[in-house]
Amino acid sequence: MIIDPSTHYDALYWGAQKPYRYVLPDGSIETRQYAGPALWWDGAAAICGTLADALGIPAGASLIDIGCGAGCFVAGFLGRGIDGYGVDISEHAIAHAPFAVKDRVRHGDAIAQAFDRAYDVCTAFDLVEHIYLADQGKLWDAFNRTGARTLALDIGTAHLPEHVWCPEAGSEIPISREWQSVSGHIAVLPIEFWRSYARTFGWLPDEPAMERFEAWRVSQPGYDAMEAWGRRNVLLLRR
Repeated sequence: MIIDPSTHYDALYWGAQKPYRYVLPDGSIETRQYAGPALWWDGAAAICGTLADALGIPAGASLIDIGCGAGCFVAGFLGRGIDGYGVDISEHAIAHAPFAVKDRVRHGDAIAQAFDRAYDVCTAFDLVEHIYLADQGKLWDAFNRTGARTLALDIGTAHLPEHVWCPEAGSEIPISREWQSVSGHIAVLPIEFWRSYARTFGWLPDEPAMERFEAWRVSQPGYDAMEAWGRRNVLLLRR
C-alpha cells in the first residue's frame, strides 16, 4: 500500500470497501475492508452552529472549508447564514455533492490551491492528518493564503505514543500499519505538536472559544461520546 492523496479518496474509500491487510495475533494476514466515512453527516449542522457561536462568526461572513468532502459542513454553515464554500481533492466526493451546495464546492488539491478571493474564516475538518508531514508547510501556507483570521480545525491526533505515525511521502506502508494508513491518516501526532506548529504560521489558540465548544459537546447526547471532536482534536485559532 502506498498512499497517494490524489487518488486514494475514491469510490471504494467512500463506499466502505477500501481493502487493506491486517496482521492477526497468530501472525497470519487477512484482507479487510475499511469502513470509511460517509459522504454526508447530518450531525455536521450542529457542529457548525456551535462553532459559529463559540467563535462569534456572524451571518454574512465568508468561509472556505478545505477538505470539504461532499459539502456537509458547507451546508451546515450556510444554514447559519454564513457564505460557505469548499474544496476537496476527492473527485468522487465533489461529484456526489447535493444540489444545495453543488455550486459551492469544487475539486482541488489543498496544498496547491490558489484562492481568487479572501475569506473571513477557514475550516479544515479531518484534513491535517491526511497530509504528509513533508507537505504540511504547503498546507498551512494555503490556510494563510485564504486571508482568513479565524481557523477551525478538527485533527485526528495520536492520543498514545504508539499511535504516532508519519510515513515518508510515497513510501510503501508496512502491513502492520495498513490498518491505520488506509484511512489516509499519514501525519498522526499529538495535539501539542499541532498547537506548536500552528504558532510558526502565526496562529494562536483561542482558548475561550475552545472551552465554549467543549462545554457544548460534553453536554450533548451523542456528541459527548465523540472523542474525535474533543479537546485533544479540536483547535480553534486566530491570527
